[in-house]
Amino acid sequence: MRHHTMAEDDPELTDLAASVGRGEAIEVSRCSFRSLLRGGTFTAPPVVAPPRDPHAFLLRATARLHRRLDHTPVMARLMAADCSIEDYCSAMTGLLWAYQRVDVALLHASVYQPPEMPAYAPRSPRLWLDLAALQQPAQRWTRPQDFLLVAFPAVDSRASYLGMRYVIEGAQQGSRFIRRALAQSLGEQLSRVGKFWAPEVPWHAHWPANLAQLTELSDSTALVAAARAARRTFRHFIACLEQAPVYQSQEVHL
Repeated sequence: MRHHTMAEDDPELTDLAASVGRGEAIEVSRCSFRSLLRGGTFTAPPVVAPPRDPHAFLLRATARLHRRLDHTPVMARLMAADCSIEDYCSAMTGLLWAYQRVDVALLHASVYQPPEMPAYAPRSPRLWLDLAALQQPAQRWTRPQDFLLVAFPAVDSRASYLGMRYVIEGAQQGSRFIRRALAQSLGEQLSRVGKFWAPEVPWHAHWPANLAQLTELSDSTALVAAARAARRTFRHFIACLEQAPVYQSQEVHL
């Protein structure tokens, strides 16, 4: 299996940490799913946060990668009015590849989970169920041998644990908009193949707890560690989604 070396953009992260250390305010560009659903751009007016705001720091540190993830072809198709069941299969396979590795990492790193946080709920099982409902053979879900990997975050501290969960739990905020779009494009089929997007998933309320724990990351070293883990998690998802297989109409049976 080959490893793909992407530019780590550490200078960008270092500069941001330095500005926070100087007590400068953080300007954050926000993503707007509502705008995207209306066919517009994916950004909302920026907001200015006080210095040393951990959430603002992570938002700023991951904003470019977040936009890149949401604009990968397979994720963009999920939000499209004419998303087909084949498009859906491609996205779900890419997400499965991404979450399989994340699930293992976070479950193995549970020692770093703050006791106030709910235990991590693995995402892969629901993706498996949906792909099985789409009658996709298990070998189709297996990553090919020439799959390009990116540097995966080492979850070796509370800060890196929270940084990875920041990305994973934060994804739930966009899931409701994706679910709404899929309900329009896939119709009744979504009830059979969309368990991953259901509003009652076990992790639906984990995001506030993650934000609450981020406030404990008060020093710049911890903030940078969390941001680095979050950035690498985004890169991991981008790599998986960019290499997701393309399904043909004869391959999907409902």
